[in-house]
Amino acid sequence: MNKSLDISEYTLDDILKLFRIEPNCINEDNMKKAKKITLMTHPDKSGKSPDIFIFFSKAYNILNEVYKLSIRKTRVKDQEYEDVLPSEVINKLLATDNFNALFNEMWNKASSANETTGHGKWLSSDSDFYGNDDKSADKIRNDIRGRQLAVRTEPEAMCNSFGTELDGSQSAQTGKYEDIRKAYTETIVGVTNDDYNSKRKYNNVDELVRDRAANIDIGNDHEVKLERQKYKSGEDDTRIIYEMVKQDENNKRFIDTAISHVMRLCN
Repeated sequence: MNKSLDISEYTLDDILKLFRIEPNCINEDNMKKAKKITLMTHPDKSGKSPDIFIFFSKAYNILNEVYKLSIRKTRVKDQEYEDVLPSEVINKLLATDNFNALFNEMWNKASSANETTGHGKWLSSDSDFYGNDDKSADKIRNDIRGRQLAVRTEPEAMCNSFGTELDGSQSAQTGKYEDIRKAYTETIVGVTNDDYNSKRKYNNVDELVRDRAANIDIGNDHEVKLERQKYKSGEDDTRIIYEMVKQDENNKRFIDTAISHVMRLCN
């Protein structure tokens, strides 16, 4: 790294290394770390030359400008939504004492007698869709199959896996949720303590980002290229912003020099 105390001689990579920040990881946590490092170089704390503190302060200010411009570039406008329920209804539902009772009351009102056995028959019926039309759903499906020019077999393995109940047993019908009542009343607990303990733990977001970047599934070239392109694009954006900030600093320095020169001539 450049050991000069002239900040204009430093690149973005130099400043990132100065504050021990990984490329494309200029976030709030790392900015706090950079500020702490800067404050630790103050002569009262470090006992070193004030020039070192001034140098770190300039480096931090440049990095902070890059961070603020990055946030401004990626900020997403909040989406506005219309109220689905009147505010008084929402407030009533949010009250802890009333929520369970109101929910059960609304559920019972919405339920019908045939929900005790589910909706399997209704889902397998064609009457609601075709009425008195002579064409049944089976006939239409057969017509479509007859007009197909090619047959793809890749999805078969995936489709076969859908024919199971929520508890993993094989279903007599083709859809996993052929019974709406079961979809709402049966629950799967798919994560155990062993699953959690077997996963790698990360100390911070930067560590997770680096690990993901280093362990992309090389079996899928398309996903690898997209991930690398996304990461490279983020780095390029950060470097462009840095050059803009650096140019702005150079312009300010030129103006200050010009003003000083004019003042000397006037005197």
